[in-house]
Amino acid sequence: MEAAEVEAKLIEELKVNSVYKDDIKQYLVTPEKAPLIDIEGNETAMWIVFRKNEYVLVYDESNNEFGVGYRTIVDELVFSGFSGTVYDAYERLVRRNSD
Repeated sequence: MEAAEVEAKLIEELKVNSVYKDDIKQYLVTPEKAPLIDIEGNETAMWIVFRKNEYVLVYDESNNEFGVGYRTIVDELVFSGFSGTVYDAYERLVRRNSD
């Protein structure tokens, strides 16, 4: 999968109206593949599509799902789990920050 295909998938998802649509659009980045470390310490390459402070939203082409990640103080990207759609992933991020 190429960055343009990931961007097309994201644009398609954002056609659905949501209270989060404008918030997400503010922090979209050109999709780039980057290694993220999961909770078990395994490294997996995923597409970063959104970046806000230390948080990222990622897309995994093999699962066709969006998820949430974050950058640690030692500059590693950690994957915290899949959420489904880009809106589901952003809502998870919002809830995480409100706790």
